[in-house]
Amino acid sequence: MRQPLEQQVSQSEMGSRWASNPLLEKNVWSFQDDLGYSKEECRVMGCKFLHFDRLQLPWLKYLVKLTVPARVQQQAALGTVLLTFRYLSALDRFLREQSITDPIAVTSRDLDTFMFQTSDAVEQKQQALTYVTKLWREGGWLDWQFVPTKVSQPSPSVKVIPEEILHQVPHPRSKK
Repeated sequence: MRQPLEQQVSQSEMGSRWASNPLLEKNVWSFQDDLGYSKEECRVMGCKFLHFDRLQLPWLKYLVKLTVPARVQQQAALGTVLLTFRYLSALDRFLREQSITDPIAVTSRDLDTFMFQTSDAVEQKQQALTYVTKLWREGGWLDWQFVPTKVSQPSPSVKVIPEEILHQVPHPRSKK
């Protein structure tokens, strides 16, 4: 029988530092007062609070509450924290839509499906998911296997300058 997630976290080296954080009891965190971002950063990004009450899977909410301080501790930009939270909130919705409520039931195929369910910001989603799965695995909290897929970029089109125009352009070494 596996241990409850909170117990696994509190017994891990990394998690023991954060498991007693009083912020974990709150569902709304202030970027300025709770996480230390400046008033200017909050104004520029147009946000003041992080609302964890939007997450409905209790285990994912708990992991996200651990992930945000980890990002902040690494001095991540406010925008990075926001994007990570946004993608994990989307993952929460996706898992509920798929009726996946147990973290152990999540497969790499589920994560790939989530990644490509919409075409928006696939690379940013991959970066966020790569970060959190590595953090959670290294922390001993959750061992999800996620391997980012190479996202193909369209090749830039090559513009050809007609030869008659090319001869009209002075060569940088020629002095006329």
